[in-house]
Amino acid sequence: MMPRAEVSDLIKDSENGVENARTVAGLFAICVSDAVIGLAAILGVLWLHDTKNTSINEIVGILTSAFTAIATMTTAYLGIKSMSNTAKAATRGTVGPAGPAGPPGPAGPPGPAGPQDRADTT
Repeated sequence: MMPRAEVSDLIKDSENGVENARTVAGLFAICVSDAVIGLAAILGVLWLHDTKNTSINEIVGILTSAFTAIATMTTAYLGIKSMSNTAKAATRGTVGPAGPAGPPGPAGPPGPAGPQDRADTT
């Protein structure tokens, strides 16, 4: 029978392997999608360039749309991935430079004055 430490290490290695595979697959999907969008934009511009009645506004519209799609999709992937990593780190208790609680912050504002703090005005 395996000692608990070895079983724990195997589980951690397996979880890391799955997480790495998800990261690589997601990044691959984003790169392929960005390349396809870019290729479609280039082909669209070339096709419009060959036609007789093409204005610069149509070409700018295609390039702007492609850039917007690529930027939005890549930003969404990176944002979701970073929030996922942050959430996993928080559940493990490894967020912050000084551990789960982080470094101590400044003292808060004073609370409301109680009856003992008020001056008797009568």
